[in-house]
Amino acid sequence: MVADGVIAPDSGDPDLLVFAEDIAFNSPSAAASVVVGLATNGPRHWRDEVTGQSYRQWQDAKLAALGADVTTSDDEEDHHEESVLS
Repeated sequence: MVADGVIAPDSGDPDLLVFAEDIAFNSPSAAASVVVGLATNGPRHWRDEVTGQSYRQWQDAKLAALGADVTTSDDEEDHHEESVLS
């Protein structure tokens, strides 16, 4: 992705890499895995920067609001470094 110019050094901090264009991933886990650099559970890893909710918590809340039966596992909290959704 770097060689293709999809990921490039950040203009404000060249030690950081940023996406140079919008990229669609097939799943939250695929996106998180690219950002982290290893296999990652995206629904647990991604966090909303305002609410602190994981993607899974956000998704479950949206589904519950629509009347869906939603059950979240007890191991929801993951103590690994978290990415922030903006």
